[in-house]
Amino acid sequence: MINGKAVVLLLLGCFLFCFSVQAQIKGRVFEKSTGTGIAFVNIALCNTDSSILSGTISDSLGRFNLDKIPDARILVFSALGYERLYYQLHPDSFILNISLTESKTSISEVVVNGKQTEIVRQADRLIFNIGSPSFKAAANALDILKKIPGVQVASDGTISLYNGTVTIFLDGKPVQLSPDALQQLLSTLQPDAIANLSVIQPSAKFDGEYKNIIDIKLKQNNTTGWRGNINLQLQQNEYNLSDNNVNLQYKTPKVLYKVLLGYTTGTGIYRYNALQHLHNTNYQATSTEILTGTNRFSYQWGIDYQITKNQQIGVLWRAFYINKQIDSQNDLLTRNDKQSETVAHSASSNLSTPRQNNQTIDLSYNVRLKKGELQLLASMSNFSNNQQEDIQHIDLPSADLISYWKTALKNKIAIRTWQADYTVAGEKYLFNAGVRSAYSTTGNDLQYDTINNRSIFELDSSRTNSFRYRELINAGYLTYQLTKEKWQFQLGIRAEHTYSKAEAITTKDLTKRNFLTWLPGIVVNWHLKDNDQIVFTANRRITRPNFDMLNPFRFYFSPLNYRVGNPLLQPAITNKLSIAYSLKSYQVNVFAGRDEHPLGRYPVYDTVTNTLAYLGKNFEKTDFLGAGATIPIQVNRWWQMNFNIEGYYRKERTPYLDTVYAIPVLDAAGSGSQTFTLPKNWTLDIFMYYHTRGGNSLYYIRPFGNIDIGIRKSWLNNRLQTKLNAYDLTNSNVSSLRFRDKNVMDNRFTHWYGQRRVVLTMILNFGKVIKEDKIKPKGEEERRVGI
Repeated sequence: MINGKAVVLLLLGCFLFCFSVQAQIKGRVFEKSTGTGIAFVNIALCNTDSSILSGTISDSLGRFNLDKIPDARILVFSALGYERLYYQLHPDSFILNISLTESKTSISEVVVNGKQTEIVRQADRLIFNIGSPSFKAAANALDILKKIPGVQVASDGTISLYNGTVTIFLDGKPVQLSPDALQQLLSTLQPDAIANLSVIQPSAKFDGEYKNIIDIKLKQNNTTGWRGNINLQLQQNEYNLSDNNVNLQYKTPKVLYKVLLGYTTGTGIYRYNALQHLHNTNYQATSTEILTGTNRFSYQWGIDYQITKNQQIGVLWRAFYINKQIDSQNDLLTRNDKQSETVAHSASSNLSTPRQNNQTIDLSYNVRLKKGELQLLASMSNFSNNQQEDIQHIDLPSADLISYWKTALKNKIAIRTWQADYTVAGEKYLFNAGVRSAYSTTGNDLQYDTINNRSIFELDSSRTNSFRYRELINAGYLTYQLTKEKWQFQLGIRAEHTYSKAEAITTKDLTKRNFLTWLPGIVVNWHLKDNDQIVFTANRRITRPNFDMLNPFRFYFSPLNYRVGNPLLQPAITNKLSIAYSLKSYQVNVFAGRDEHPLGRYPVYDTVTNTLAYLGKNFEKTDFLGAGATIPIQVNRWWQMNFNIEGYYRKERTPYLDTVYAIPVLDAAGSGSQTFTLPKNWTLDIFMYYHTRGGNSLYYIRPFGNIDIGIRKSWLNNRLQTKLNAYDLTNSNVSSLRFRDKNVMDNRFTHWYGQRRVVLTMILNFGKVIKEDKIKPKGEEERRVGI
């Protein structure tokens, strides 16, 4: 039985206990055979009885630093694929160069299930150790993201961090995929394939459009020979969906070959309900159900070649082919102001067949120079979208055809980027400089054919459109980081020049842009005591309007509901300040900022035609403020709890019907997980999420939440894993919106994405698989160093 008072006193003591810091231990960890720095090495500072006093993780160049503690006697270095190293500290141990030897294990690699630091802060980022028990029962990377502080994964798969947009990186490189392809990639990425995950507040080094970055670091294959796995996943709600993948890797002393094949098939469901009532006009009730059948094939192959011990080149090719069959059935009921009689009752049917072909090739080259490192990256992406629609609008009482049209959409996007980054590292400083260029072209052709009174389809020139968009962004940056005793300072400046041309060929309108944006950034890290630090960051980011928001033509959701872009939109600028406090795995974060000219859409309702249009617009400004806290509690060896609490404040200025609404919005969210490490390789995880009432200046959103349960079992020395996950047990993950000012309009919307489901996952590992094991008995090397 756990004494509650004892737990509280113990947690309080962890916050108040102070270590007397004598000096710092600094150094670099590198591979013995090549001299290449090893990133994300776990470094534990221990005393003579093997108790961990503190710890850290090496950075991308293999560097580390931590405060020296009087009782510390041993440094333990461990990384997947390398032999564990025990280093005995001496009074003059301050600057170390540590070489690790590649693991010679021929049957399996060993993951030690000892206590590991789950969260480590490094200046501008939080690093999460995905090998910790709290992530083991996760079905995929999307489940992992839900447990990260501040991260929200919406029902439609959209990822945000403290209500801000997120860019996903994989092994330090941005993932340039369509939203559908990115969601598939994350849904098939297994926790056992991930080494760690970093949440980054972008410095001047990163592209100005990256407001928040989540970098997923995959486990590296450091043993020669074959390795692979087969991943089978079956999902069931009202319909079923299966996701199947095969992952193969083969490594020689100099080359690593990687192949991934995937196939997804099944049906998804979405329901939308609305009640719209403009003051002193009719009521309009809308009910929509959309079934989406998906057939998706993906593959990727890559080669990493170690040219010399200081040079490496890599190639990665990703391709996604997505075919969908979308059946949207919509019922529209219009009644008078008193809802006493029916004005109109109609139904619409929208059958569409979207086709996507997404391909990306990434090239990389790294070379270690005498005093620094040079990295070259290039990327070529092509996205092709084709879609045919059949849209009918029928009057139900008479069964007469109100309107009938067909559409044919062709959309092509090409993105070409290259960048060069140079890093020079000294004992107390780090200098980065780089340049980047990105050129993108977008072509959109949308044809409408409408049936005439002779039942013949003819071109509808009022809605048919052709739009072209070209954008060139050239950027350069400088950052300088200085470490002085307990302080670390990082200053950076980035300049981005944007040239764009938007051409509406149908209307012969041409809009050109040519502007320069300066994006400064600063990070100050103050190490108060061991594992106790405060980090202050300030940065400026830019959000450019994308092609969809600039296209000035109509895109219909239904016959009475569409969106329209605006080629005159200006880029939005975000200025943000944040301060974070870390004590071991306990985290507190506070941030504030302002969006100047934020981009968005606002609804316009036509009382004559009963149509609802969403128009692209720059709003005046948005002020925001937020705070979050992470509280991990290790109840005992087999029970771990994690709690995340977040609060938000936003004040938007949104014009609507000749009125500017500037209503402050307060909301909060909380999540918690209970992870139980059970005997015989069983893991049970219970995850809960709750979001209070929130919204924006026009609409408020009712509270919502969900409860998920996952259970995991390893078989055959981790060669076979089975997972069973049940999501949204209470079926309460529903987004319900209502217009704030009922005197003007009473609008209510409900979105349901069918999140209540059961997912069964089976993973079969073959070749040199990862074997889980407990900490081994002391060996001769441990005895020699006094552990």
